[in-house]
Amino acid sequence: MLLAMTTCPACGGELTGPTQLCVRCSPSPSAPVPDSTPAPLFSAILNSDAQLRGIGGWLVLVAIGRVIGPLVLLYAIGTGIAFLAKPGRVHAEEVIPGVTLLIAMQVVTSVVMFLADLYLLVLFFREKKSFPRYFQICLACYVVIALALLTFCPHSVAWGVVNPTAIAAVAKIRTSLVRAAMESFFSAAVWISYFSVSHRVKVTFVN
Repeated sequence: MLLAMTTCPACGGELTGPTQLCVRCSPSPSAPVPDSTPAPLFSAILNSDAQLRGIGGWLVLVAIGRVIGPLVLLYAIGTGIAFLAKPGRVHAEEVIPGVTLLIAMQVVTSVVMFLADLYLLVLFFREKKSFPRYFQICLACYVVIALALLTFCPHSVAWGVVNPTAIAAVAKIRTSLVRAAMESFFSAAVWISYFSVSHRVKVTFVN
């Protein structure tokens, strides 16, 4: 049986069979449209990042510390300045040598830490990319400051002074400075480690 011959309406050439156009004029099969749906694993990662982003989890504790920290330092600055301004400071220096230098150092370092905490507070709530690095540096500096203050702490009352109140004051000062140094070291160890490995930190501080 002979196949029916027809004429291609596009070029006038002959074509065979029920096709509407010859082989030369027929459009090529369209390329498959790529699937724009994200892969399941990639989609899960995106959803996870969206859920983690923001001040949540352990970062809530950091937020509380950033707000309370400057207030505590303001109190320390006021207390130190009040001691240095008292007329009885001279007598205190005679009984506990070195106490004036220690309080002066505390005031100066508290002012520096207060300014640093205010800067960190702004970086934290604006979710700046530089906050984790600066926060870690400040934590390490706070440990150094605490150890420096402990080094300059008076070890005893003046020679020949038998004053239970003064002796108890020296012991109280040393105890508080030792506690402050230990707290600074523990805080630095915990938060420096956390900010180094936390995925929430990486997806939050990106601005």
